[in-house]
Amino acid sequence: MKNLYKKHLFPTTKERKLIDDELDIEPRIYVIDDFVENEMERLEEYVKRLRVKTKDPTKILDELFRNTLQEIWK
Repeated sequence: MKNLYKKHLFPTTKERKLIDDELDIEPRIYVIDDFVENEMERLEEYVKRLRVKTKDPTKILDELFRNTLQEIWK
């Protein structure tokens, strides 16, 4: 279920390209597209191998969000 959720939130480069209208604006530069796609795949695999423990940022992010809202509402 987690992977399914992630897949919908973070489409692959290919999926983004299919959705995006950038190809209608100018011609595709295959060398650059191939490089970017390969790098994205390489980095995605690299990240999967990382074993980093992080603290749950929810409290900090909640506080930041509330402070931002207060600042905007002033």
